[in-house]
Amino acid sequence: MSKPALDNITNVIVIMFENRSFDHLLGAMPGVNGLFVNQSPNPGIYNYVNPLSPQNNAQTPFGITPGSSEQTYTTDYDHEFTAMLVDIYGPGTTGVLSGSPQNNPAPSTLSPQTNSGFVAQNQGSFSGQPNYPNQYSVMSYFEWPSMPVFHTLAQSYVVCDNWFCDMPGHTAPNRAFMHCATTGDIGICDDDKVGPTNMVNSLTIFEQIQKNGATWKMYWPGSNCDTNWLNEQVVSQRYDPDGPENQTNVTEVPIANLFTDLQNGNLPFYSFIMCWNDIWGEDTSMHPSSLVEPGEALLAKIYHAWLESPHCLNTLLVVTFDENGGIYDHVVPPGSFAPDSQNPVSYWPPDTDTYCYDFTTLGVRVPVLLISPWLSPGILGSPQGVQFQNTSILRFLQDMLPGADPRHPYHLTQRDLNAPSIASAFHYFGANAARTDVAKLKPARPIPGVTVAPTEAQLAAKPSPLIDKMSRQYLAALPGHADSGKPVTRPFASVSDMRAYAKERSDAAQAYIAAKRMAQR
Repeated sequence: MSKPALDNITNVIVIMFENRSFDHLLGAMPGVNGLFVNQSPNPGIYNYVNPLSPQNNAQTPFGITPGSSEQTYTTDYDHEFTAMLVDIYGPGTTGVLSGSPQNNPAPSTLSPQTNSGFVAQNQGSFSGQPNYPNQYSVMSYFEWPSMPVFHTLAQSYVVCDNWFCDMPGHTAPNRAFMHCATTGDIGICDDDKVGPTNMVNSLTIFEQIQKNGATWKMYWPGSNCDTNWLNEQVVSQRYDPDGPENQTNVTEVPIANLFTDLQNGNLPFYSFIMCWNDIWGEDTSMHPSSLVEPGEALLAKIYHAWLESPHCLNTLLVVTFDENGGIYDHVVPPGSFAPDSQNPVSYWPPDTDTYCYDFTTLGVRVPVLLISPWLSPGILGSPQGVQFQNTSILRFLQDMLPGADPRHPYHLTQRDLNAPSIASAFHYFGANAARTDVAKLKPARPIPGVTVAPTEAQLAAKPSPLIDKMSRQYLAALPGHADSGKPVTRPFASVSDMRAYAKERSDAAQAYIAAKRMAQR
């Protein structure tokens, strides 16, 4: 391992975007395990409309570019656990136990035999919609190098081409893995319409960092914060706008503070950046019902602020995605360690045995970039025969904590204990001296609510359907309010309306938790 390079890293920034697969964003990049072989399309990569009864209608990946009609989404793909089973193992699959799919079609009936059901699950989702004419859009990929920010950073630093989300499923359980290395009480949580109606109620990486003498912050652009549904401890540690200037170990920190903290050299040990922005047309999450351009603009803004800050030489910037969002990728997910050594089975719907999962497999590949002046450009994963997952970030953080002992590693569950660490990037691509040839990006456009104040008209507009849905999901778990324990059904007439309700729910949760702790003393 290149100790001189790795020893310079004392801080980590993670920005987690939404719902894109590796093949979709980086499958056309030369050298990766992607959609091409020697710059020609891989003939073995396709899907049939009906993989159980193949016809001569193979749907192959097709290229799109930012701004094209093909990426102007109006809804998003099925990406719950039940849909992912079809995507990966074929129609009729009812679960995964001990790494084996349950009731899936015989391999001889599937062509191709892996990741064969994406078109079957999603074909027609966009049929007839004027902004998305191709009904097989689940097979789309961004042409290389059409994404000016993401693709430039990919060819300038380390790309991970064998990195998987932690379970086949959607936002809530995969983000739970990112923060807790388990889904805890939400289980499979296969209800993307209401979202988690309770909390994960497991120890988080934030509490572990704090307990071991390091600091953290969760920054957000103003819409949806993961800590709302992890556990009551992190819910209660909300940033106080009237408190001390450089509060640490807090959540809901305005993202504007990130740029100030970078400039002033005040980053915590671990910074996690939420990606949602609730201004219509400027959702920065890259979720497939939004454009990629606002997310790229946010990434460029963060990258340049980091590059020009005192923290540049001591901070690793990790760009990842929570899951693939139901978008096609050709690599079958590998097995992994279940969070609990007892390997309990989770069912969906709850208390039935219709669908089952024991957390012994990972989800679909997602694109990940590791950015540091101490890293030379390279591809990490398939060339070395190593797979990674989002909990690999937790393994890296835990090994960096004060007092970390490799004989008895810090961990939250068996999943992060056994996850391969991204420290190996410095073994393969560590530079002997800090690079001076770092990438410079085109100036990012200003983003309302992130880099400029939103206008009155933007605040008065109705929230986008996606942000409306996700806000309801994220707020549903908060305790202490008359609406607690119920789906959020009230209408939001405007972005301001939604923000006011979110503050009302957060304030009620903090008051409830404070009163509960006082009563326990």
